[in-house]
Amino acid sequence: KVKAKIADLRAIEASRPKVVSQEEREADSTQLNNFLKHSGYFESEDEKTVRQNVLQIISDIANNFVQHVARQKGFPEEDAKRCSALLLQFGSVSVGVNSGGSDNDLVMVVPEFVDSTHFFNLFAQFLKNDETLAVETINCIPQAYVPVMNLIAQNCQVDIVFARVNHFSPTQELLDDVAILPRHDTMSLRSLNGY
Repeated sequence: KVKAKIADLRAIEASRPKVVSQEEREADSTQLNNFLKHSGYFESEDEKTVRQNVLQIISDIANNFVQHVARQKGFPEEDAKRCSALLLQFGSVSVGVNSGGSDNDLVMVVPEFVDSTHFFNLFAQFLKNDETLAVETINCIPQAYVPVMNLIAQNCQVDIVFARVNHFSPTQELLDDVAILPRHDTMSLRSLNGY
């Protein structure tokens, strides 16, 4: 039994990872990176450009949508023009580890006067009607644990969740202040949790 345990310890000792230099690690990383590029794992520059254009169009539509709702709610024109949406990217694309064809995960942060009915009905219609965006499919799932809108535009898949804040023009910096979140709005909290 003792000889077997000693043999086991030697096997464990022999299987320890070898110490490699920084140069060897960089060479291995470069080799892996090159393999992934040649295998078509990463998105192409064309795909990246399309994705960025689609996200910019959605951002513009989101701002127009929020201003439209503000006007519907009776805001004076000058106040309505100051209202906006904030689109925040999260998930693999936001940290640069996406492959070609990865979906784009967004949190759409809007002023508190915009509600989920506006988001799933009116905003979805704004997206469908925009010829530049050219939505191929759109699917709203308001009853999900984290309500989400899935769409495909220009072969780019986008998943959008929705959060409301107590500010007419939300910014990324404002999200650090918990006081701007509407009380008891679990949907907004769940949506922001992914970000």
